[in-house]
Amino acid sequence: MLQPLALTELIQELTDDIRQQERHLKELESRGRISVVSAGVAFGLCLITYAIGSTATYIIFFWLAFASCSALIAFVTFKRRELINDLIGQNMFFRSVVIEEAYTGKDIGPQI
Repeated sequence: MLQPLALTELIQELTDDIRQQERHLKELESRGRISVVSAGVAFGLCLITYAIGSTATYIIFFWLAFASCSALIAFVTFKRRELINDLIGQNMFFRSVVIEEAYTGKDIGPQI
């Protein structure tokens, strides 16, 4: 069984990790919104330049490539947010198990 001081330190460390992951999640949400907006704007500009017809082909391809890259960044950011959400959930569960062990004195978690 862990010492009470060690449990307190572990609980504080888990709480700090959860806060840091939540801050990172907010940053990723902001990046994701920016990527989605830039992909939409770039795709719109691609359609507009294609509709005009007198624009050089490489400019149309530039906007299309920019829209594709922004959409890819938005997708990767979305997946990273999902993974961080899962990690936060696991850390919160582990923290609740550690707190339960600290207050009851029973070994609830897996035995090593």
